[in-house]
Amino acid sequence: MNSPLRILHVTTYLHPDRFGGAERVVDGLARAQARAGHEVVVVAGNLARGISDQVSGGVRWLFFELPSGARGWRFFRRAHRACRALLKNLAGREFDLVHTHQPATALCPRGIPGLAHLRVHSFYAPYHAEWAVEQGRFEPDGRPDLGHRLKRHALARLDRLCLDRAGRVVVLSETSRRQVLELHDQIAGRIAHVPPGVDLDRFHPAPSRSPNRRPLILTVRRLVRRMGLDLALEAASLLRARGCAFDLLMAGEGPLFSELEDSIRRTGLCDRVRLIGPVPESELPELYRAADLFLLPTRRLEGFGLVTLEALACGTPVIATDVGANGEVLRDLLPECPPVPARPEALAAALEQAFDRIEPLRDAASRSASRVAEVYGWPAAALRLERVYREALAREPVA
Repeated sequence: MNSPLRILHVTTYLHPDRFGGAERVVDGLARAQARAGHEVVVVAGNLARGISDQVSGGVRWLFFELPSGARGWRFFRRAHRACRALLKNLAGREFDLVHTHQPATALCPRGIPGLAHLRVHSFYAPYHAEWAVEQGRFEPDGRPDLGHRLKRHALARLDRLCLDRAGRVVVLSETSRRQVLELHDQIAGRIAHVPPGVDLDRFHPAPSRSPNRRPLILTVRRLVRRMGLDLALEAASLLRARGCAFDLLMAGEGPLFSELEDSIRRTGLCDRVRLIGPVPESELPELYRAADLFLLPTRRLEGFGLVTLEALACGTPVIATDVGANGEVLRDLLPECPPVPARPEALAAALEQAFDRIEPLRDAASRSASRVAEVYGWPAAALRLERVYREALAREPVA
């Protein structure tokens, strides 16, 4: 029997301070690893003022202060300095490995003696490309100025450094594997594909459900440009023009909230679309179960889409754009709903067709929920990752 591992996770943000996929992965993995008997410590930035170090779910959570109001390189420098100061206090604890998750803090453990024998890095997306998308620099006719090109180049270098300094690089999908190789094609032998998990105690089908008056579409996303909420609104306008009856709930928070609110009002969609802001974690599973369809209108850079797992675990079919790993995940879990091009017309057509077969699609999603439960629970994800850890420790420990 293998002895328990001593695991140190280092991350910039933590769930539920941030509701992104990386934050959910850190939280889900750490708790599952602790339940499996490992010693787990998480070092994370503290966005929620007043939170102190704690033990929860068998995990020791240690927090450093993130700089308030700082942006860009000032934020990176200050976050790096605060994280590194905390990690120095842990020097000599002799963890078996340190697992980093986000670029701003991924290089912090480097050079701290006795911290860990192995460094593992989770790659969720090319950070430099995400930044460019959020700056509006992803359209073919976009012509970024010199300042933007230099920033993108610097962020790409940071991405490559994070990959280069890791003994193992963990990706959630084959799409992410390809992105890693585009950045650093010399580390192919160090990449491990470990799909994420979902909390099956919370996300599961309802024993019964009440029918909606008209089809209810749900999307749960961070309100940023690459998530494609504008595509969802354009598709909703097309559906309304065709006389389709539906309701669309858009849940989430982010910098585009006011812009999306204005767009809903300007296009006269207030009777069909509601932007409801962030949903408390306790209410999220019930919201998935109440929906007839889940919409994933991603424009760019979907490394996996944990919301797809959450929706399918609740027995709710998913309509998604053919972006990033969306097709990869749906072909495995819900082939009845092939992904569509990231265009409003394609989304509207897919939704209109789905309205006519809600029950067959829900039956298919319920069957998918069984596969999600079998393959994608957090204990299974933690076990897959443990095998990567142990193989790396046995074959090529990193000093």
